[in-house]
Amino acid sequence: MAFAITSDGHGFILHGELDMANEREFAAAFESVLNSGAPVTVDMRQLRFIDSSGIRVIIAAPSPPRMRASSCTACTIRYRGSCT
Repeated sequence: MAFAITSDGHGFILHGELDMANEREFAAAFESVLNSGAPVTVDMRQLRFIDSSGIRVIIAAPSPPRMRASSCTACTIRYRGSCT
């Protein structure tokens, strides 16, 4: 598994590799959390590799949310707002 869900259930910690071998599993979990309407955090600090399929999951979310890159690290993306 290339990700863990944060304890609050509204974030992901990506680690290792996110590529075509595991992007479907991440995409399903990511879409489910995005549909909750709560802010979602994607922490990429432990990610060693991401291919275009992994990037696509993040940037082509249904009804793309407003994104804000965290000020503390360029590897954390925080989604705010509803995806409906």
